Amino acid sequence: MKDWREYQDAENYLKEAYVKAYEMDEAKRTSQVVGVALIFVFLVAIFAAVMVIIFYPAPAQAAELVDMRIIQHIESRGNARAISPAGAVGLYQIMPVALKDYNQFHKVKYNRRDLYNPEINTKIARWLLTVRIPQLLAYYHRPVTTKTCIIAYNAGIRAVVRGYTPRETRQYIIKYNRLKEASRG
Repeated sequence: MKDWREYQDAENYLKEAYVKAYEMDEAKRTSQVVGVALIFVFLVAIFAAVMVIIFYPAPAQAAELVDMRIIQHIESRGNARAISPAGAVGLYQIMPVALKDYNQFHKVKYNRRDLYNPEINTKIARWLLTVRIPQLLAYYHRPVTTKTCIIAYNAGIRAVVRGYTPRETRQYIIKYNRLKEASRG
């Protein structure tokens, strides 16, 4: 840009000065926006990673909480054809709502008949006890413990959220603990 004295009038000088200032500001604004966007993306990635670590225990950690063999024994005594009056099916007495949740989560189409297959029933029960229930407990800010996982499995997540354990579920927990002690020797 020329010195102001080289212009024939102040108006042209001011116009050119304004254009130059605007171009410089635009470049500066663009770099600032890009910088802020990168920082935001980085912070979101860190936040997501922290949330996964805090709220979703690794399957290995959750698997240690509940002994699947004991749950199977309590639910069906190993009978893959077991059906409860409430509509639960198979070795682990999977309820229709749990089957629906599993299907939506995994984008599969298992049906009620598939629950009689011990492998499918076990896969769904393991997912419920090691992944889904711990996720829901964390979502509702409840501790992920053996007791809360069993209450949610037997009585539903709503029972844990409300802090209410039905009588049948209290007996279930007693039976689970008794069998766990017996299995230790």
